[in-house]
Amino acid sequence: MVDKKIIYLIKWMKNEKPFYQLGEMVPTGMQNKYIPAPPELFYSLNSVFRYMKNNLIASAVVMFTMGMDQNEIETIDLFIDGNYFIKDCKHLSKPLGKKPDGSPYKVYMVDSDFENLKSIKKIIISEHFEIMGVARDAEKAMAFFEKNYRHIDIVIMEIILPSSNGYDVIEKMLRIKSDLKIIITTMSNDSLDVQKAIELKIHGYIVKPVGREKLVTNIKKVLHSDETHQ
Repeated sequence: MVDKKIIYLIKWMKNEKPFYQLGEMVPTGMQNKYIPAPPELFYSLNSVFRYMKNNLIASAVVMFTMGMDQNEIETIDLFIDGNYFIKDCKHLSKPLGKKPDGSPYKVYMVDSDFENLKSIKKIIISEHFEIMGVARDAEKAMAFFEKNYRHIDIVIMEIILPSSNGYDVIEKMLRIKSDLKIIITTMSNDSLDVQKAIELKIHGYIVKPVGREKLVTNIKKVLHSDETHQ
């Protein structure tokens, strides 16, 4: 039984599927180390809740990491409200997709590859960003951007587009909105492509396939680019 301990409920992703883990921070020498407790993984929140009901008692403090989608947050809130043994619930960090004022960053995606768009969209939504729009060629990409650029915070773009070079599109976008945050996705790791991205002051560069870790790392980089280049 767990008594007067801080329990962490953490959400992980593997192959785009979520699983959950309970654990504690245990002192090991000069540092604390996260130790899963129990060691088993949970593949649904309901299974987590069943374990918690059977193993936590009145004075437990439970802390949750973010990265949960809205349905998960609502499910957790209902569980917390309905169970006397939960003393407190704290969030360790805000979702990546939220601005300091709580509103979402708005993302515009440009890629001719439907499956790649689908994969990126799933990750973006799970991190609480708002999808402003999607385009699959340069002409439609610019038409939408010219009408909506004031509301777009981040563009995620494939540089190889039908009948156009993605860099040309990016240059046009930057002439309209110079502080636009851009992440390039490409099959190429050619040094000339990398150099072009540097010249355009693009801070996000992903060689496909685009996975969660690569995308999240690059989003963090572009969101903090102003701070690192002041």
